[in-house]
Amino acid sequence: MADQIVNKLNIAVTTPILPDGNVSEEQFKAHIRNLREKGFDGEPIIDGIVTAALNGEAKFLNQKQREQLIQYTGEYRNEDPDINLMVATLRATEEELDEDFKVLDSKNFTALVIAPPMNDPDLTDDKMADIVEKGFQN
Repeated sequence: MADQIVNKLNIAVTTPILPDGNVSEEQFKAHIRNLREKGFDGEPIIDGIVTAALNGEAKFLNQKQREQLIQYTGEYRNEDPDINLMVATLRATEEELDEDFKVLDSKNFTALVIAPPMNDPDLTDDKMADIVEKGFQN
């Protein structure tokens, strides 16, 4: 039974926003470093992070903030090549999702975590899957 216990985590992290509206690269990367400190076994306690996933951030970050966040997250891999990097999106239209795919580098990111807005009754799972598939193809 002990071998089935998950001993590593991928966790959502907050986005530090500066008073001027930009994402704080320094604070963001320092937070990830903190989370990746080694545990008693000498290994990092968490396997990875999911950015823009906490408190519905994906819905409220503007395009510039999203681009900064994705850039800084991807750059972090230079410091820590073994980390899982994921980014969340709550964007519902094909155009919005396509923007996220344009700034993602598949060599850096493990996954794009997608969840449709809760207040859109017309956005079915099938429609969301079609949007994602089209984004991947582009």
